[in-house]
Amino acid sequence: MLRVMGLLPVLLGVLAGCGAGEVVTPGSTSSATAAPTAIVSPAATRLPLPADFPVLPGVTEVALPADDLGVIARWTTDQVGATAYDFYSAALPAAGYLVEGRYPGDIGAIIRFVGPTGELWQVAIRELDPRTARIDVRLDRP
Repeated sequence: MLRVMGLLPVLLGVLAGCGAGEVVTPGSTSSATAAPTAIVSPAATRLPLPADFPVLPGVTEVALPADDLGVIARWTTDQVGATAYDFYSAALPAAGYLVEGRYPGDIGAIIRFVGPTGELWQVAIRELDPRTARIDVRLDRP
């Protein structure tokens, strides 16, 4: 029993260090950095938009969000309504992208398709106001 109780501080120190990527040994004042073992998500680095990806004519490029690396491209357009949805519904298959699902809506729509390296992507279209819509090309998400 004493032997198990003596291991408790060591175990707690190791567990506490796991979250920070460090291993702490009792009685020492230094810690060693452990190699990361977490699985890196596909969005750990921003994927590039393929050069042959269809782009709705007349869009304006918008800065990509720093806090969402899943966004691959972002534009705004004054072509509201079904214009962007209709364009991508036809242009994605014509460019060789396999469409997995189409989800039209009143003020937004999503088209899910297979990206260039086999992962699911989305074209997400959202009306920002009666005269402006935003188009995101992004990694698939719920």
